[in-house]
Amino acid sequence: MRKPFLVGAIVGTLTTLTALASTALYIQKAIIEPIERKEEFIDLNRKKAARKRITH
Repeated sequence: MRKPFLVGAIVGTLTTLTALASTALYIQKAIIEPIERKEEFIDLNRKKAARKRITH
């Protein structure tokens, strides 16, 4: 009777860890990366504007 409980606990723990890892990857791809890309785009435009101000 002890063995099925132990197997169930291990499977449950692994399932939970997998779900947490999947959630973390989803948040990284769906939320964090777009914000970083937007910040990169803004910085690039700021640099372009600064170059235009210097040349004119």
